[in-house]
Amino acid sequence: MLADLGVAAPVEPYTEIAFATPDALPTSDGVLRVPFTVRNGEGAARTYAWTATTRPSDGAATTVATGRLSLADGASATVRARIPVTCAGSRTRVDISLGGAHRTIGFWLACDGGTP
Repeated sequence: MLADLGVAAPVEPYTEIAFATPDALPTSDGVLRVPFTVRNGEGAARTYAWTATTRPSDGAATTVATGRLSLADGASATVRARIPVTCAGSRTRVDISLGGAHRTIGFWLACDGGTP
């Protein structure tokens, strides 16, 4: 009814990214299976380029996996990423990005008895 009067809020385009199973994130290094879900709410079909990086707590980020995902508007899909991680130091950060800090998810992986 409000839309008929021209007072409805505009729909803002958006993209969602989230871990598919956040309560089951990996706890040791190796080739990690890290499923994540992307939802396209941009108002049109999009192709997303994703990047997985690892970064020790005292070092620089390294790209370890990449991929592409095409989604129709309103569609979502789960990517079953395989991310190779080698621990360095007491913990290592694992991030998955769709192109920028505002579209990044991540977690800390404890190494050598460290704390995540």
